[in-house]
Amino acid sequence: MAKAPLFPNAAAAQTLTFGTGATVDSYDAGTTPTSTTYSSQVGTNTNDQAVLAGSNPSGTAVAINTATVKGFLAAPSSGTSPYSPLVSYANSASVTNYAGAVSVPAGSATNVDLARISRSPYIPLFEIPNIPLFATPSVQIGEEFIDDDTSKTLGTPGAVTPSVFYCDTGIVLRNLNETITIDGPVILDVNGQFRTRRDNTARLVITPTGSLLLRVKTNFRIDSPSGGIQNQTFDPKKCTVVIADGDTGTFNYNSTTDYYGVIYMPNATSTFTVGNNIDIFGAIYAKTLTFGSNAQLHYDTSLRTHEIPGADAPCVITDWRELTVTTERASL
Repeated sequence: MAKAPLFPNAAAAQTLTFGTGATVDSYDAGTTPTSTTYSSQVGTNTNDQAVLAGSNPSGTAVAINTATVKGFLAAPSSGTSPYSPLVSYANSASVTNYAGAVSVPAGSATNVDLARISRSPYIPLFEIPNIPLFATPSVQIGEEFIDDDTSKTLGTPGAVTPSVFYCDTGIVLRNLNETITIDGPVILDVNGQFRTRRDNTARLVITPTGSLLLRVKTNFRIDSPSGGIQNQTFDPKKCTVVIADGDTGTFNYNSTTDYYGVIYMPNATSTFTVGNNIDIFGAIYAKTLTFGSNAQLHYDTSLRTHEIPGADAPCVITDWRELTVTTERASL
């Protein structure tokens, strides 16, 4: 038995949309990834396992426009004959394996393989515990814990249990050099928004010894162009962002800094937007999810067997065997 994986899909939403020129593929980050782990797997059989899943039963659930997808699409079937999956794509779109092969072309969209489009999307929806996660966090901080152009370091390298921090307002990195450094395992509960401003290089840095579970109540806005979230482990499993409520607000990732991590936002009615020309290594789940033009999504297949903190996942059977030895069997 094990906890069910939260991210069997590269991207999942009720309605999932990709802008022109977007790219989706996959790789296996494994346990000790580096900055070249993804590039070393391009064109191999780990490069075409991304699933884009939409659950909207009454309209287009997955719209890929002109995107190049090395992987699969999954959406409910329409309610009328021929009961086709509720997906849309331009004639120049591509849904293929890693080598670009197509077994069942989709009419004039000759690079879309109908054999890679399913009518059975699986999108986990697990309960998110309230903020704060613990009744007595290690340290309670305010928005002012980081001052103009300063840096703060959280976490202890090599610690077995995470340090827990709770902010009862919100955290906004406003100024040029404001930096939060995560140097060990950390849980950061923010009962408000988390934002880096677009007019500076403010950043959150996860060092090679760090890992982060960031739980945000409302807005999540990464706008600083060259700051953003810098995950120096290059492991998407070491950076988890959970938006716990956020029915309304602004949710986006617009930094040119590559994002290595996962984002889980199942309850917010507002759209999560990945900006133009942004690279995401990991996975994202939101109620409504949009990728801008030329955005790139690289799904880490190791997420399929990894327990992600921050959501209350059920247990699943991971393997079983027949008990052929009599003494191993229970008597009823």
